[in-house]
Amino acid sequence: MTESTPVPADFDGSALDDWIAGGSVAKRSVVVYGRPDLFAEYEQIERDLELLGDDDELGGGERARLIKRRSDLYDEWIASKSTWIIAALTPDQIDACKTREPALVEPAEPVAPELAKNATDAQKRSHTVKTQEYDAALAAYEKARTEFNRELDLRCLAAAVERIDFADGRVAGAVTVDQLKAMRERMGDLQLTRLVMTATMATMEEPLIPAPFSHSNSETGPTS
Repeated sequence: MTESTPVPADFDGSALDDWIAGGSVAKRSVVVYGRPDLFAEYEQIERDLELLGDDDELGGGERARLIKRRSDLYDEWIASKSTWIIAALTPDQIDACKTREPALVEPAEPVAPELAKNATDAQKRSHTVKTQEYDAALAAYEKARTEFNRELDLRCLAAAVERIDFADGRVAGAVTVDQLKAMRERMGDLQLTRLVMTATMATMEEPLIPAPFSHSNSETGPTS
């Protein structure tokens, strides 16, 4: 409370202090599989099994091989699982991601040239040249803006990752921007985009844990 705000005689801030002391920043969890390429082979196996049908004499041995391989694929898929725990960032942490060396400089958007209402022919020709220069500058700006955002996204994601749990029991307590770039190079943008979106949601959206649903309660409860 400020000095200008009167304090009620019965004011007790201990309840709020206890509530604040028990709080924490928002966190989210996202699962990323390192072997999404396995899905193509899985799809082919499903097609091959459908073609074989149920005739054991024609495809019994081949069917058994395909089913075994499908099971192995699932094991490989699960073995590539990672669970990323991502925490919300404060505005100061986001600013720190921009300013840490090498500092990120946000590109300045070019200003479109204006043409006077009663422009002379010379002014019109000059405006045409300036418009062409503006179009080139705008294209360069959009490219620089995209690169700026991509780099900032990676820096913020690296700062937001609290830990990564792997299927084999290992745990990574942090991730670097270079590792995220290597991940994007190896696995593409999709998985990384999901992680960046999760980091954004952790920072911008209030999480909500739904009330547990009990099937038995729904059956035995009163009806109207």
